[in-house]
Amino acid sequence: MSIIACVEDLRILAPKRVPKFFDDYADSGSYNEFTCRANSNELAGIQWDNGEMLGAIATQKFRIPCILSTARICSIEDVASVTTKPFWFHLYVIRDHDFIKSLIDRAKATKCSKLTLMLDLQILGKRQKDLKNSMSVPPKMMLTNLIDLASRPG
Repeated sequence: MSIIACVEDLRILAPKRVPKFFDDYADSGSYNEFTCRANSNELAGIQWDNGEMLGAIATQKFRIPCILSTARICSIEDVASVTTKPFWFHLYVIRDHDFIKSLIDRAKATKCSKLTLMLDLQILGKRQKDLKNSMSVPPKMMLTNLIDLASRPG
């Protein structure tokens, strides 16, 4: 496909360009995937290499708060580097207390003005595609996924 004209074109290209476990994760949701389908026109973050940075710039332009997720591609520091106003940090509470403390310290260092907490990560939704390809939180790389990743570095 030489011209990407819409989001659907990206969905068609993804299985050829990225590892299956990543495509399955990005293109699916939990249980019957109702929310996933409802959000099908909203691609950012892991689907775009600097999506959170672009999102932060856009939120400032429209004078709305930027909320950066724990599950992100861009670092807290990278997002802070493109913003002139403080942003919020959305923290997924997990059992690794040292990791959580380091994230909170990094958010403070970048002048993050608010911390929001996600408390339901301990009970994950059943993502059927993730069960089939061994995708997990935190990620556990299986040999089949590593081979898939190496064969599609795009």
